[in-house]
Amino acid sequence: LEESLDMLTRSADLGHPAACYSLAIMLREEGDMQGMRKRLEEAAEHGDAEANFCLGDMLFHGTDSYQVDHKRAFGSFMRAARLRHPEALCCVGAMYYHGMHVQIDLYRSFRCYQVAAEEGSADGMRNLAAMHYNGDGCEQSESTARYMLKIAKETEAK
Repeated sequence: LEESLDMLTRSADLGHPAACYSLAIMLREEGDMQGMRKRLEEAAEHGDAEANFCLGDMLFHGTDSYQVDHKRAFGSFMRAARLRHPEALCCVGAMYYHGMHVQIDLYRSFRCYQVAAEEGSADGMRNLAAMHYNGDGCEQSESTARYMLKIAKETEAK
């Protein structure tokens, strides 16, 4: 176990994004928030989608020793969304929908949810259903909304 941890640490020290992220999660579980932050931010800087999503979530909610910072959260979510991270796409979509740190943009919100749904996100599908039902950023269609909810349920059942 010790040898595996040493190898992971060496990989992280060389800037391997997945190693940085894995080490960040281990440090978090051990309660080393300073070490976790360092490794998480390294992984995010190196383009790890999951690290950017987690960093965005921590910044959005003000958890794990981070202060609430919606501007930085949006940036982290966007970096993960560009890599088609489904949960990050839903977060960006929600921020556009509600105008959290950005102007309300129903078209961008719809598009984020659409890509999240394409990536298999049941949340993305449900959000698309709500937008279709209300005609937010798209043509109002109750039948499309019902269809999207059906697909979301089927996706969750898998």
